[in-house]
Parts: sequence; structure tokens; C-alpha cells
Amino acid sequence: MSFRKGSSPHRAAGNVFFISMLSLSASGAYLALMKHQMNNVFGGVLTFYMVATAWVTVRRKDKANHRVPEKTRASTAQDDGIAAPSNSSRKDRD
Repeated sequence: MSFRKGSSPHRAAGNVFFISMLSLSASGAYLALMKHQMNNVFGGVLTFYMVATAWVTVRRKDKANHRVPEKTRASTAQDDGIAAPSNSSRKDRD
């Protein structure tokens, strides 16, 4: 809050924050993996992904195209062909 938006010190502080977030999320995911804490592994990987894609968005030269490149987009359940469970296969009880 002490630097004017877009100034060199503001950008430098943003770079420090970006590197810190990437290293903390990566190390947190790794440590959670070593301790077999899968929920925390997911949280670390998700945080890494969100920070990395935010950085790609900020650094993009073409500001008119707001879509994230296909290579950096997260895979969703719909992309993987995984459907939500439905009650259609359940036997009706009379």
C-alpha cells in the first residue's frame, strides 16, 4: 500500500509475492505428500495453479483476450468425462 500502482517498486513487490507464493505452495504440497495428507497436497497444488494462472493473466501482452491458454487451464470433471452420480440407476422400492 506504500507504492503507487504500476510503479517499479510495486512491480518488484509483486514479483517477490509471486515467487514467495509459488515456493510456499510447492513446498507445502511436497511436505503434505511426504506426510500422506492428501487434502493438503490438493490445497498446495490448487494454490500453485491459481497463483501461476493469475501470473499468466497479468503478464499477458494481449489484454483483449481474457481466456487462459489451453495448456494452463485446469482439467475439470466435465473435461475428463466424469459424470456426477445420478439416481437413475437406483432401483425403485415399492
